[in-house]
Amino acid sequence: MSKKIINEIFLLRSVACLSIVLNHAMERSLNNPSELMNAGIMLLTFGTPTFIFISEFILAKSYPDKLPAQFWSKRVKYILMPYFLFGIFYAIAKGFEQALSNGEVVIMAIGHNILRHILLAEYHGYFIIIIFQFYLLHFFFSKYLKKWSPKWVIGLSLMINIVYLGFFNFVDPIPTIVGNYIWSWFYWIPFFGWIFYFTVAYYSGIYFTIFTQVLAKYYKWVLAAPLVFSNSIDYSFHERFLSSDIF
Repeated sequence: MSKKIINEIFLLRSVACLSIVLNHAMERSLNNPSELMNAGIMLLTFGTPTFIFISEFILAKSYPDKLPAQFWSKRVKYILMPYFLFGIFYAIAKGFEQALSNGEVVIMAIGHNILRHILLAEYHGYFIIIIFQFYLLHFFFSKYLKKWSPKWVIGLSLMINIVYLGFFNFVDPIPTIVGNYIWSWFYWIPFFGWIFYFTVAYYSGIYFTIFTQVLAKYYKWVLAAPLVFSNSIDYSFHERFLSSDIF
């Protein structure tokens, strides 16, 4: 049975790709970004969550009842293996860079970076590990999610997401090497920091027709929301920089 192509996904992917490219270009080219540029960089970070959303949306839309027989083997071959290969590639490049800059033994530097990249997802391929967690959540919980109320599940996932991220942003890190590492990097790898994206993507895919009808009905709110949130982010950056200048 042929699957219907959702043209909006191509547009969403294109915008997400452009946002990621522009985000990295601004971060690398601006040594001392202004307040406005910092706010702009923050707004462009929606690209990676968008790709993570798309992965579960397509999964739920394509396989609402059961995953196909070769699902896992294909994901390991075409998604997880590139994660390993690129992780090793960037670890080698980083290892040589460290060896040249501080005299570290190149083999030791490469091996250390490979372990950090592969086991801790400490490079920009980290989103693959988040996507695989979504695959596992879909595999184990899809049959239950279809029975539960989308409003309650999405609302609960939003609360979990807010509490989880709020904890790491408003609570001081445990004063150890591991604690500082988790608070500075690793806390966003577990799916708890992305669970809201998962539930919204899942129900959007399962109930795609209803989802599009809701978007059409409340299109004014849909169009206004990005403007409101972007202005809120810009204002928060402005207040933070202004406060730091004063005090």
